Amino acid sequence: MSKPASESFGYCDPGTQEGLVNFLNKEYRPQLFEKQELLKEQQTQKDRLQSQFNNEQQNLKLISMTAEEQAKLASEVDKLTKFYEAVKKAKVAAQNWSNGKGPKFEKDTKEILMPYKNLF
Repeated sequence: MSKPASESFGYCDPGTQEGLVNFLNKEYRPQLFEKQELLKEQQTQKDRLQSQFNNEQQNLKLISMTAEEQAKLASEVDKLTKFYEAVKKAKVAAQNWSNGKGPKFEKDTKEILMPYKNLF
């Protein structure tokens, strides 16, 4: 005596809604779970890569800001170096004036230091 199809396949008759659901669950649910797990892993990897990318972008912004700041700092150092050289010249002019070797002190120092009046 042969078994009915529902018993031999372990599910209800595929001709009914319940049988179709059971058939689909038995045949395709494991693949669905595998795909869901794969999607979760891919999403986790995507999130990790996105986070890493965002961190790298932030680092690049910091580096570029640092480069801008370095350029600004170099400009300030250049201005201060030129001012220091002018102060040294003014000091020499003051010493010459005090020793009676140079022209009027006020005129010399003004000429030497005038370009730097807006430095600070």
